Amino acid sequence: MENAISRIGNGDINKEWTYYYPKENKVEQIDYLLLSPALSKKNKNAIPSIERRGIANYRRLKEEYDFQLKRFEGVKAKGTEASDHCPVFMELEI
Repeated sequence: MENAISRIGNGDINKEWTYYYPKENKVEQIDYLLLSPALSKKNKNAIPSIERRGIANYRRLKEEYDFQLKRFEGVKAKGTEASDHCPVFMELEI
């Protein structure tokens, strides 16, 4: 199986992260899109996306990592975030 998220940054966690651990102040990839060899070959130019506009701990991520994250309208303070995980998605030809 291929971890399709690696197509985004070739192993650069600063481009591939989907979760922020505030206690350890680190980003990690813990959400995946796994493609079979046949599906990967058929979609070799498809690039997945990571949706970060609703992520929790936005201010800390911006301060600690200098990420230039945009927010969904209405996501402004604690309790308005969508999730502590970033959804990943990809358009595939089946």
